[in-house]
Amino acid sequence: MGFPSSEPRPRRVAVLGSPGSGKTTFAHRLTEATGLPLFHLDDLYWRPGWARTPDPVWRETVAALCADDVWIIDGNFLSTVELRVEAADLVVLFDRPELRCAINLIRRSVGLWLGRRAGLYLPRRLRARGTGGRVRSLRALLRKALAFRRRELVAMRPLLRLHADRVVTCHTRAEAERLLSALSGPRPGRAGPADRAVPTDRAGQCDCPLGRGPATAGQGHSHNHSHSHSHSHSHEGSAPIPEGDTETGGPTARAVVQPDTSVVLPVWDGYVDRRLTAAVRSIQDQGLPVGLILVDNASTVPLPAIPGTRQVHSPRRLTLGASRNLGLGHVSTPYVLFWDADDVMPAGTLRHLRSILEDDASAVAVATAMHHPVTGRIYPFPPRWAYAASYRGRLFALLNTVRPLFPGLGSVLMRTESVRECGGYDDADHGEDWAFTSVLAFRGRVRLTRRSGRAYLASPTSLSSVHRSVAAVWARRCRVRRRLRADPSVPGYCKRCLPLIAVLQCADVLVFRVLRQLGQKARGTATGPVLTNSRGRAGTPSTEEVGTKWEN
Repeated sequence: MGFPSSEPRPRRVAVLGSPGSGKTTFAHRLTEATGLPLFHLDDLYWRPGWARTPDPVWRETVAALCADDVWIIDGNFLSTVELRVEAADLVVLFDRPELRCAINLIRRSVGLWLGRRAGLYLPRRLRARGTGGRVRSLRALLRKALAFRRRELVAMRPLLRLHADRVVTCHTRAEAERLLSALSGPRPGRAGPADRAVPTDRAGQCDCPLGRGPATAGQGHSHNHSHSHSHSHSHEGSAPIPEGDTETGGPTARAVVQPDTSVVLPVWDGYVDRRLTAAVRSIQDQGLPVGLILVDNASTVPLPAIPGTRQVHSPRRLTLGASRNLGLGHVSTPYVLFWDADDVMPAGTLRHLRSILEDDASAVAVATAMHHPVTGRIYPFPPRWAYAASYRGRLFALLNTVRPLFPGLGSVLMRTESVRECGGYDDADHGEDWAFTSVLAFRGRVRLTRRSGRAYLASPTSLSSVHRSVAAVWARRCRVRRRLRADPSVPGYCKRCLPLIAVLQCADVLVFRVLRQLGQKARGTATGPVLTNSRGRAGTPSTEEVGTKWEN
């Protein structure tokens, strides 16, 4: 959640994160900028002779520290993290890639051995050790940094979700710098007329990572739109919010904040009655002004008038790709995201995606992972090796022509201009997203983040589950090659390699189907694999069943 400029500066800040993520440096800079006292839990925990503080005494120590009115506390310590999170006005979580944290730890240690970082803060137990002790400590810190996400962060997630309104996550150094600037700047109305507001971006929003809220007080949940209502497909059934109105206020109640992100959501028939309301609410609760466009794809079930949305109607039933393109024609914002009516967007996803896309001018899209809404399990899509390949733009684009490496819909935020240059989605009900992303990846870098941004559960009656025959699988690959051949932005070497790409696609299909059949036999089922939960009970769909939308 954001840190609105109208609120008083936080007086109690808890800083969490992996070793090497930059949390201690951030804590030092924050205490220099704000004057708040800084406490390092490492220095408080270790007693003379490097004896550990007993757990009951340690809890009492941290509880007494949290009872103070002002503090900045740096450190994790899972046994007392709930005390600090519950008492803090602001929780700053540094969630950076494991490899980056490991590199930072190694660079810091090399600098210490060479005597070039004499002013750097070190825990007291590390300061007192010689070179040999620091080598052992580096190994321990590297192990801790590489395991932070799957151990400590997993344990902290439920607590952080309960207090999501005061948690800000920094994934990059740029996000930490923006947050530090927002926290260090003066607050309007507290130091006289000369006091200035927190720096804002071009959309008039607080320039704060993963917490960009409107710069005007009280606009945290405003979803105003200033789109023209003269479009040919906007009928009386739509429910746009007039300028100056909000969902909870009357005319001129609050200043209008222009959205810079649009979400296109096609819907028809059964999707209207199922989870449409939950999908829309999850988007509107992102804390950002969003232009939400509902595409009525000739639905036999009337769409309800949902506040904060705009409806675009099609007189006849279109394919899934064509319905998305219809909504794309009504997008006037620089960023666009295409969503499904039966999916839910976790809190903070849109903020996270937009901050990455804004920081990287070379990126045309940024995509997240997705998880099962019941088990919470992360699906193996994008595949793990795709994250490393995404740093090599052209190689990633070539590999994406053989097998889809990132989603073309859901939690993937794209630049509207690049989407239109590609020609949008193919006019089809299956494989339309892969054909589109196969050419989009050649227009710029595609950023992948391991954070889950989509709660996805496949339905047996969904279009992606129906089109699973060999003919449909091969048709998707043929559609990709046709799109590559026709797009002028695709390099000539890629077009010359289309016969080789066809061979690799065929091999990929054969290998995948063989492995899937072997997996089914190993599980003793002929209908498909079954995923068991932690108690060994079957019945939850596997990632292969749920992820069938992208498996072929």
